[in-house]
Amino acid sequence: MCDTVVSFKSGIPGRSYFGKNSDRDPGELQFIDVSLGPVKEFEERPFVENLKKYSEGPFLLLKRIFGDFPFPYKAVLSRPSWMWGAEMGINEKGVSIGNEAVFSKTKSTKKGLLGMDILRLALHNSGSAKEALEFIIHLIEKHGQGGDGSYKGHLFYHNSFLITDGKEAFVLETSAKEYVWKRVSGSASISNVYTIGEDFDKIESPSMMGTPVKNVSNISYGKFANFKKHHESRFYAFFSRGNSRQTFTSETLKGKESSLNTMRKLLRSHMTADDSPSRNMSSICMHARGLVSSETTASFIVEYTDHTPVLWFTSSPYSCVSLYKPLVLSGAFNGKNPFKDHDFALAYAKEQRANVSKFFKDHSLFLEKIAPRRDALEREFEDGISEWIKDGAAGTPDCARYYQREENYLSDALSLINNS
Repeated sequence: MCDTVVSFKSGIPGRSYFGKNSDRDPGELQFIDVSLGPVKEFEERPFVENLKKYSEGPFLLLKRIFGDFPFPYKAVLSRPSWMWGAEMGINEKGVSIGNEAVFSKTKSTKKGLLGMDILRLALHNSGSAKEALEFIIHLIEKHGQGGDGSYKGHLFYHNSFLITDGKEAFVLETSAKEYVWKRVSGSASISNVYTIGEDFDKIESPSMMGTPVKNVSNISYGKFANFKKHHESRFYAFFSRGNSRQTFTSETLKGKESSLNTMRKLLRSHMTADDSPSRNMSSICMHARGLVSSETTASFIVEYTDHTPVLWFTSSPYSCVSLYKPLVLSGAFNGKNPFKDHDFALAYAKEQRANVSKFFKDHSLFLEKIAPRRDALEREFEDGISEWIKDGAAGTPDCARYYQREENYLSDALSLINNS
């Protein structure tokens, strides 16, 4: 269960935002993967942890079609350890994509491409948001979608995608090989439910033939055919609480000026009166317990500027207690970026997971003494990047110093926790 958002409402030319919380099985490792050459990586290290249901399932189809694509673009990915694909990412052309599990009345197949593999294929092969939209549609029409997307249990679903390049954005929702999409104006959010009813720009849904329509347009099934009503499983929509989360994120983006702080606050929200952690599905920052088998395992924000996109990431679970660090896209693929090293990125993600879990040992202490330090550090990071952009974004800022500042912050924070 996840939430993905996009906003063009900053009022500053060139400024827009993309963000996603990836909610997955507790204990699942998700790491930052800087992919310079996907073909070589695919041959040498397609996944870190071998899950048989993936390596002998959706991955076999991926292997079969892999050679059909040129892979011209590098990408920065937030990637679960057991798959080739990614939960969210941005490529060197500034195309960002996040996907969501959606549940249709049409049963999902065990065969077909996994949604996260579709997402990564699109990033490596699309130079704009519109190209990515068309690429994904082509994939699902030709090869289908499916497979088990769960790390521990079993979860079969269809996919929705939020796609942007900082200039335009699209919501794409699918059911098997059928789809609907619309262009985003202002802001949009998707969750684990369908969001497009009658307000689409294009639809391809043969199963909707015969659906009553109010008007006939140049679109085959009529401008007023309702994709959400026709395809969505009400049972899964109720269980996932996707409607309440999507309404919350959508209304929040409509009601506030978009900024990096707005995005961080939104992705840290628990949707409670006092914003205390809520262990149920009605939470943007999700915490697992009992029947709630998902938790926020990573969070990812892209800030589009006049010069270059800036990625702000946690590489850790629980955005509510995590620190967002910057990675400037123009420097992501050069030698200064430690995340180019797989082993470093994996070790970093493991350490971050262990660190932030300790913040719940005494959550009141975290809120009183640690959260203000974290927030001040994020403002320091933001000011540093803003100054660099203001000065014309010459060269590449050394983001490694931010990770060293994070190390010092975590050392002090953990000392407070251990001595409490």
